[in-house]
Amino acid sequence: MAIDDLRHNWARLSLLIGFDWNKRIGGSMTTRIGSSWRNTNAMPPLLGLLCKGGMVAGPILLFFLIVPIVDWTVNGQRMSYSELWRSGAGLSAALFIGFVTLGTWGMVARQPWSRWALVLAPVLPIAAFPSLMISEPGMLVNAIVISAVIYGCLFHLKSVRKYLERHDNDEA
Repeated sequence: MAIDDLRHNWARLSLLIGFDWNKRIGGSMTTRIGSSWRNTNAMPPLLGLLCKGGMVAGPILLFFLIVPIVDWTVNGQRMSYSELWRSGAGLSAALFIGFVTLGTWGMVARQPWSRWALVLAPVLPIAAFPSLMISEPGMLVNAIVISAVIYGCLFHLKSVRKYLERHDNDEA
Protein backbone atom coordinates (compact mmCIF):
# COMPACT_ATOMS: atom_id res chain seq x y z
CA MET A 1 0.00 0.00 0.00
CA ALA A 2 2.81 2.44 0.82
CA ILE A 3 4.44 1.93 -2.60
CA ASP A 4 1.16 2.70 -4.37
CA ASP A 5 0.81 5.89 -2.33
CA LEU A 6 4.35 6.89 -3.22
CA ARG A 7 3.72 6.33 -6.93
CA HIS A 8 0.49 8.29 -6.74
CA ASN A 9 2.17 11.20 -4.95
CA TRP A 10 5.06 11.14 -7.42
CA ALA A 11 2.60 11.30 -10.33
CA ARG A 12 0.73 14.19 -8.67
CA LEU A 13 3.99 16.06 -8.09
CA SER A 14 4.96 15.55 -11.73
CA LEU A 15 1.63 16.94 -12.90
CA LEU A 16 1.87 19.84 -10.47
CA ILE A 17 5.27 21.01 -11.69
CA GLY A 18 4.54 20.09 -15.31
CA PHE A 19 7.50 17.77 -15.72
CA ASP A 20 7.06 14.33 -17.24
CA TRP A 21 10.02 12.39 -15.83
CA ASN A 22 9.61 9.46 -18.21
CA LYS A 23 9.61 11.69 -21.27
CA ARG A 24 12.38 14.12 -20.22
CA ILE A 25 14.90 11.82 -18.59
CA GLY A 26 14.44 8.82 -20.86
CA GLY A 27 14.96 8.41 -24.56
CA SER A 28 14.52 11.95 -25.86
CA MET A 29 17.39 13.42 -23.84
CA THR A 30 19.77 10.60 -24.64
CA THR A 31 18.74 10.78 -28.29
CA ARG A 32 19.56 14.50 -28.40
CA ILE A 33 22.94 13.95 -26.74
CA GLY A 34 23.77 11.10 -29.12
CA SER A 35 22.65 13.18 -32.09
CA SER A 36 24.82 16.09 -30.96
CA TRP A 37 27.80 13.80 -30.51
CA ARG A 38 27.33 12.41 -34.04
CA ASN A 39 27.15 15.97 -35.42
CA THR A 40 30.80 16.44 -34.46
CA ASN A 41 31.67 13.98 -37.25
CA ALA A 42 30.36 16.51 -39.80
CA MET A 43 32.61 19.26 -38.40
CA PRO A 44 36.08 20.08 -39.62
CA PRO A 45 38.26 17.48 -37.81
CA LEU A 46 40.10 19.79 -35.39
CA LEU A 47 36.93 21.68 -34.48
CA GLY A 48 35.11 18.39 -33.91
CA LEU A 49 37.88 17.17 -31.61
CA LEU A 50 37.88 20.41 -29.61
CA CYS A 51 34.08 20.41 -29.35
CA LYS A 52 34.05 16.81 -28.10
CA GLY A 53 36.55 17.82 -25.43
CA GLY A 54 34.46 20.82 -24.39
CA MET A 55 31.27 18.78 -24.34
CA VAL A 56 32.78 16.22 -21.97
CA ALA A 57 35.27 18.16 -19.86
CA GLY A 58 33.18 21.32 -19.42
CA PRO A 59 30.32 19.84 -17.38
CA ILE A 60 32.76 17.75 -15.33
CA LEU A 61 34.93 20.77 -14.51
CA LEU A 62 31.87 22.88 -13.66
CA PHE A 63 30.72 20.15 -11.29
CA PHE A 64 34.08 20.08 -9.50
CA LEU A 65 34.16 23.89 -9.43
CA ILE A 66 30.72 24.24 -7.88
CA VAL A 67 30.77 21.30 -5.45
CA PRO A 68 33.37 21.70 -2.67
CA ILE A 69 35.15 18.39 -3.23
CA VAL A 70 38.68 19.39 -4.23
CA ASP A 71 41.16 22.16 -3.56
CA TRP A 72 42.33 24.20 -6.53
CA THR A 73 45.70 25.60 -7.58
CA VAL A 74 45.63 29.12 -9.04
CA ASN A 75 48.89 30.72 -10.21
CA GLY A 76 50.84 28.09 -8.29
CA GLN A 77 49.00 28.78 -5.02
CA ARG A 78 46.76 26.11 -3.46
CA MET A 79 43.33 27.44 -2.54
CA SER A 80 40.49 25.95 -0.57
CA TYR A 81 36.97 26.07 -1.97
CA SER A 82 36.06 29.18 0.04
CA GLU A 83 39.31 30.97 -0.87
CA LEU A 84 38.72 30.21 -4.54
CA TRP A 85 35.31 31.88 -4.50
CA ARG A 86 36.27 34.76 -2.17
CA SER A 87 39.22 35.68 -4.37
CA GLY A 88 37.10 35.89 -7.52
CA ALA A 89 39.03 33.10 -9.24
CA GLY A 90 36.02 30.79 -8.89
CA LEU A 91 33.78 33.21 -10.76
CA SER A 92 36.42 33.68 -13.46
CA ALA A 93 36.83 29.93 -13.89
CA ALA A 94 33.05 29.40 -13.93
CA LEU A 95 32.63 32.05 -16.64
CA PHE A 96 35.39 30.56 -18.78
CA ILE A 97 34.29 26.94 -18.40
CA GLY A 98 30.60 27.87 -18.77
CA PHE A 99 31.10 29.84 -21.98
CA VAL A 100 33.33 27.14 -23.51
CA THR A 101 30.77 24.46 -22.63
CA LEU A 102 27.90 26.58 -23.97
CA GLY A 103 29.87 27.33 -27.12
CA THR A 104 30.83 23.74 -27.84
CA TRP A 105 27.31 22.39 -27.33
CA GLY A 106 25.98 25.26 -29.46
CA MET A 107 28.48 24.53 -32.24
CA VAL A 108 27.35 20.90 -32.54
CA ALA A 109 23.77 22.16 -32.75
CA ARG A 110 24.88 24.52 -35.54
CA GLN A 111 23.85 27.61 -33.62
CA PRO A 112 25.66 30.70 -35.00
CA TRP A 113 25.57 32.50 -31.61
CA SER A 114 27.80 29.77 -30.15
CA ARG A 115 30.79 31.22 -31.99
CA TRP A 116 30.47 34.37 -29.89
CA ALA A 117 30.43 32.33 -26.69
CA LEU A 118 33.74 30.74 -27.70
CA VAL A 119 35.25 34.09 -28.76
CA LEU A 120 34.27 35.76 -25.47
CA ALA A 121 35.33 32.86 -23.22
CA PRO A 122 38.99 33.97 -22.81
CA VAL A 123 38.14 37.66 -22.25
CA LEU A 124 35.09 37.53 -19.93
CA PRO A 125 36.90 36.11 -16.88
CA ILE A 126 39.33 39.03 -16.96
CA ALA A 127 36.47 41.51 -17.27
CA ALA A 128 34.79 39.89 -14.24
CA PHE A 129 38.04 39.85 -12.27
CA PRO A 130 39.91 43.05 -13.29
CA SER A 131 42.48 42.78 -10.50
CA LEU A 132 44.11 40.07 -12.64
CA MET A 133 45.14 42.78 -15.09
CA ILE A 134 47.05 44.58 -12.35
CA SER A 135 48.91 41.52 -11.08
CA GLU A 136 49.31 39.87 -14.52
CA PRO A 137 49.21 42.59 -17.24
CA GLY A 138 50.15 40.11 -19.99
CA MET A 139 47.03 38.08 -19.26
CA LEU A 140 44.76 40.62 -20.99
CA VAL A 141 46.99 40.70 -24.06
CA ASN A 142 47.03 36.88 -24.20
CA ALA A 143 43.25 36.72 -23.86
CA ILE A 144 42.72 39.26 -26.63
CA VAL A 145 45.13 37.45 -28.97
CA ILE A 146 43.49 34.08 -28.25
CA SER A 147 40.02 35.58 -28.82
CA ALA A 148 41.19 37.10 -32.11
CA VAL A 149 42.52 33.72 -33.31
CA ILE A 150 39.27 32.01 -32.28
CA TYR A 151 37.28 34.73 -34.07
CA GLY A 152 39.35 34.32 -37.21
CA CYS A 153 38.88 30.55 -37.23
CA LEU A 154 35.17 30.44 -36.40
CA PHE A 155 34.05 33.36 -38.57
CA HIS A 156 36.42 33.26 -41.54
CA LEU A 157 37.38 29.65 -42.20
CA LYS A 158 35.31 28.37 -45.11
CA SER A 159 34.92 24.86 -43.64
CA VAL A 160 33.44 26.20 -40.38
CA ARG A 161 31.04 28.53 -42.21
CA LYS A 162 29.99 25.65 -44.46
CA TYR A 163 29.33 23.41 -41.42
CA LEU A 164 27.18 26.06 -39.72
CA GLU A 165 25.19 26.81 -42.87
CA ARG A 166 24.13 23.20 -43.41
CA HIS A 167 20.79 22.29 -41.90
CA ASP A 168 21.13 18.52 -41.94
CA ASN A 169 21.51 17.98 -38.20
CA ASP A 170 21.71 14.30 -37.36
CA GLU A 171 18.25 13.84 -35.90
CA ALA A 172 17.40 10.35 -34.68
